Amino acid sequence: MTWPPQDLLHALRRQLAAERARLLDRARALLASETGAELGDDGADHGDRQDRARQERDRQAALHLSRADQERLAEVEAALARMDAGTYGLCEDTGEPIPAERLRAMPTARRTIEAQELAEDTPDDPTRPDLDEGY
Repeated sequence: MTWPPQDLLHALRRQLAAERARLLDRARALLASETGAELGDDGADHGDRQDRARQERDRQAALHLSRADQERLAEVEAALARMDAGTYGLCEDTGEPIPAERLRAMPTARRTIEAQELAEDTPDDPTRPDLDEGY
């Protein structure tokens, strides 16, 4: 059995793609309001050049997102990349399957709840002083 099941994977991919589009649309609107220009797609298929231009517009637009939206877009794109790589739904720390309930609630989840709690409890820099300790 593959994890996650294909029907769940397809549903979550659609959800993540829609969120990515929403964030990029917001970024395009912000950029357009700043530059006074519309950044749209004329619907014509002009091949690779058109794809590269669209990717560049998306990149430029994403730069205008708030920090929170930029971080969210990065999470969404990372989840989509894990789907493409076949590693989506597996805990990055343990390799265990992330429960379907967690993926439905948080499609960008990288870890099981237990591994996430452990990661949050582990300081990034072991040489960093504990700010909760008194001097």
